[in-house]
Amino acid sequence: PAPCMNPRFWILATALVSGFSVVYNASAVKGADPVAFATLKNAIAAVAVLAIILALGSWQSFAKLKRGQWMKLLAIAVVGGSIPFALFFTGLSFASSGGTASFTYRILFFFAAGFAAVFLKEKINARFVAGVVLLLIANALMLGPISFGVGEALVLAATLMWAAEGVLSKQALADIAPDVVASVRLGAGSIILFGGLMLTGRMAGFSGGSIFGAPALISAAFITLYVLTWYRGLARLPLSEATALLSLGGLVSLTAPALMNGRLPGISEGASGLLLLAGILLVLGPVRLRQMADETARTLQAQAAGRKA
Repeated sequence: PAPCMNPRFWILATALVSGFSVVYNASAVKGADPVAFATLKNAIAAVAVLAIILALGSWQSFAKLKRGQWMKLLAIAVVGGSIPFALFFTGLSFASSGGTASFTYRILFFFAAGFAAVFLKEKINARFVAGVVLLLIANALMLGPISFGVGEALVLAATLMWAAEGVLSKQALADIAPDVVASVRLGAGSIILFGGLMLTGRMAGFSGGSIFGAPALISAAFITLYVLTWYRGLARLPLSEATALLSLGGLVSLTAPALMNGRLPGISEGASGLLLLAGILLVLGPVRLRQMADETARTLQAQAAGRKA
């Protein structure tokens, strides 16, 4: 089997996408209404996911959904696809410390693991806890000046909602296809965001030409790839493990700007990266690491045999 068939490879792909998207969105959203930008890119991504579903001929999945499943999907759209986006981007605009805001979001895995233990009854062993501690330390090393005000509080609220969404999504994925969850999360979520802009009289945010064109399309491509890989992995992994793996996106966000500017990461960045990797190794454990290594080796051998043939 191909490596991507292992759910952990899907989440690692999500982390890669997440890391680059954070760097890109930080510049793409400048000069635009952040909530309007989020609404537009999510709407474009929803159309893209729906197009993929139609192309794969799996649109019948929507017709088979029962009332209870629709309620779960709408809850995901509210808790994960709309309100937290408004809170997060508004919080970033008010945050006095970008480092604190970024740190708050990057420890999503910490809150998600707690919710998973309480609501999903996922078992958290000592090795996992040790890995989480290392991940927290790694993220703390990325932290700049510390402050906590209204902006940081809004980012924290958004992060908690996304962690809660993980629980709802994990439950929904038990009997709903990942692409269906992704499309409703984005589609219904963007409709809710649009309604919020109308009610608050912020429709002028769409009049700024800076949010249209390449920035919105590229950002939409990032979130499309994010949801397509994330829900495929989450469907087959514990929430606590999936969100811990997702934290590797911080390593990408940390090193990408330095490399793009033609310099190597500094000492604190390097130390943070090493701690992130060490934390992930502890979270996965030797058995899962061996499974991933064996699966990758089999795939490479099959590819080599195919080339010889």
